[in-house]
Amino acid sequence: MWIPKSKEEIEAIDKKRKKDALKASIIIPIIMIIIMVCFLKFIKLDNVGLRHGSRDPLTWSQILDSYQFLLFIGFFSGLLGYSAVRSSKSTTLICNKCGKVIAFQKEKSCSCNGIFTSIDEMNWIDENIDNTTTKENDNKTENIQTPNA
Repeated sequence: MWIPKSKEEIEAIDKKRKKDALKASIIIPIIMIIIMVCFLKFIKLDNVGLRHGSRDPLTWSQILDSYQFLLFIGFFSGLLGYSAVRSSKSTTLICNKCGKVIAFQKEKSCSCNGIFTSIDEMNWIDENIDNTTTKENDNKTENIQTPNA
């Protein structure tokens, strides 16, 4: 059975998403800059594309001279990483009455007159597990209370 998450649970998930987005905005630019430096250092290039001549790859001083380009690539990839992780939400919707699951649609109401809610805002509670556990606990209690003859 689907039940809505509490406001505290939703806020905790939102905090975690913000924290993960911040980590991504730091790690992704570092990785991109390392990839770009390796590409510039070890791949032979000319103005048109890959070089087929005998020209050597860029020297370390030439790579350091292009630090503005590397910082721009790093900054841009950090923004993309932050926005991608921050806005990553499920497009699956669940009806709050009948539990019908659909992919994202513009319609927000179900045929049972329920309202579709994002799966990110819902928790699954299995009623069978709860009932089975309760029955097992009741049986154990009955066995303990039975007097020895």
